[in-house]
Amino acid sequence: MHLKIGLAFIVAALIILPILHADDLSDARAASHHRLVHKVLQLVIKNVDLKNVTIEEALQYIRVESKKSDPENQGINFVLTKGRYPAGKITIKMDSATVRDVLEQIQNQTDYDFGIGDFAVNLWYESGDGMSLRYFAVSPDFFDLGQAKIIDKNKQIYDVTELLMAKGVSFASGQYAYYQLGNKQLKAVGSAKLIERIDECLNQ
Repeated sequence: MHLKIGLAFIVAALIILPILHADDLSDARAASHHRLVHKVLQLVIKNVDLKNVTIEEALQYIRVESKKSDPENQGINFVLTKGRYPAGKITIKMDSATVRDVLEQIQNQTDYDFGIGDFAVNLWYESGDGMSLRYFAVSPDFFDLGQAKIIDKNKQIYDVTELLMAKGVSFASGQYAYYQLGNKQLKAVGSAKLIERIDECLNQ
């Protein structure tokens, strides 16, 4: 499920909940996504005053302040995928800004894009050459790892690029996808279009 906001496209993390039936899981994710979208668009933070803070500090500020205007008193969770280089310092001064407004300011001041997933707002690094780095939580059952090339035997890292290609995902030169079995995490490097296509493939 996706919702595009400004220049950001939505990349939803794949979360496995084995205790739920597939239909129940889909309904639960959809309901959670809609609640989170509503919060990002509607929750207001009063007197935003951030000066030369890191992106981590800015997100922690939003997490704490968003709880104050959340009727559920839960606020908003964030998943940050860091790029190779640290984001520059962030300075934001706004009155009565929605969470979306603050996130767009972070986006404008850094090389990070953002999107609303099913359970958290995801932020990821966008390099100057248009290549993005994204991580997805994926069950090992999704891949036939016996058919994948082993990149690092000790760390159980597999190249699943060809396996995703067999599922209809096209990779251009320099784009790839690795899967680490230990933490059940898929690492994808490529264009925004590739990242979105992988997300769609994982959620089919």
